[in-house]
Amino acid sequence: MSTDSAPQFLMDAQGSVTATAVVILADGEARTADTDDTALVLAPIHDADSLGAATGVPRLAPALSVTPLRDALLAQPRLALAFDSFGEGRPYSQARQLRAAGYQGQLIASGPAVVCDKVVPMRELGIDAFLFADETEARRSAERLRAATATLPAPSPARAYRPVHRTGVI
Repeated sequence: MSTDSAPQFLMDAQGSVTATAVVILADGEARTADTDDTALVLAPIHDADSLGAATGVPRLAPALSVTPLRDALLAQPRLALAFDSFGEGRPYSQARQLRAAGYQGQLIASGPAVVCDKVVPMRELGIDAFLFADETEARRSAERLRAATATLPAPSPARAYRPVHRTGVI
């Protein structure tokens, strides 16, 4: 079992930051009886079989297609999206597709690519919790999110993130 020695910091959509223990299970590994009940347990999901066997919050691999698992994913109360690389855009697509399909649960952005600069676009796509390894980064992100929230419309399934260039919408 993989456990981070330092606590991670979970920020909600309102910008509240709380320290939390995080346990990331290895592929095929199950949550054990000695796992802290208050820990956020993330179970990697690569296919339908691993989704059925998940013993924690399912953490969707970027390569996982949401469409074939739509019904099973919509039934989950919480899902984590793996932002493991800065150049990886598929978790953004997963968030958009899940919200467009009517997902009402909590979407958690996790991984090293969850940084202050990306929180606002993630929130626009319907991601409502963010997991940070660094408390300073979490607090900066909370400030940025609170500042942007006044100008952001509420996320909706029909609204997709569209970057704006100085000459207009791309």
